[in-house]
Amino acid sequence: RISFFHFPVRPVFAVLFVLATTLVTARAEEWRGAVVDGRTGQAIANAVVTLGDNRASTDGKGQFAIQGKAESLQIRAQGYARLSIREQDYRPDQPIALPPLQARGLYLSIYGISVSSLREPALRVIGQAGLNSVVIDMKDDRGLIPYPSSIELAGSTGALKIRTIKDLGALVAGLKARGLYTIARIVVFKDTLLAHAKPEWAIRNAKGALYKDREGLA
Repeated sequence: RISFFHFPVRPVFAVLFVLATTLVTARAEEWRGAVVDGRTGQAIANAVVTLGDNRASTDGKGQFAIQGKAESLQIRAQGYARLSIREQDYRPDQPIALPPLQARGLYLSIYGISVSSLREPALRVIGQAGLNSVVIDMKDDRGLIPYPSSIELAGSTGALKIRTIKDLGALVAGLKARGLYTIARIVVFKDTLLAHAKPEWAIRNAKGALYKDREGLA
């Protein structure tokens, strides 16, 4: 009996240690919680929750469950400011309150955002006026895309012939560092470059020719 109880002590301890480690790891990989309005406390449905490459949405009660590994949990919803919660600050028993956001900002074209002599005065106006947002053309009225897109069709139609934004990630990071809410403006109805490259996709007039607006854009 003595040898029976004495011998298994180390293996049993090892098994318990492995089980405990597994449980802790599993708990760390799953995040659960609820997202609410920071002003009213009401649940926010369809909020987007991302953890690394994984994505989930909140249900009608604002609740979510997501698995994965990342340093922080990202939460966003239409009409609210985005939140980033680090692992050490994560409290599953406390609702995540998103602050409501009423966007007030300026619009900058593909040239306005890229040329410092235009961008910096605009950012000063935003700061002086107490605005919180900036709208940037990611595809403008003429179909131009100002950043180095990898879309082959954009390259073949000439949409990338004027590249005003060399590093889109750095640009957005700089704007967010100023506390600005970034909004991408993407014109989808007017695209004269695509209309000429793919006329079978374009709107025609009564005579069968490409329809063009008063600016001559298809």
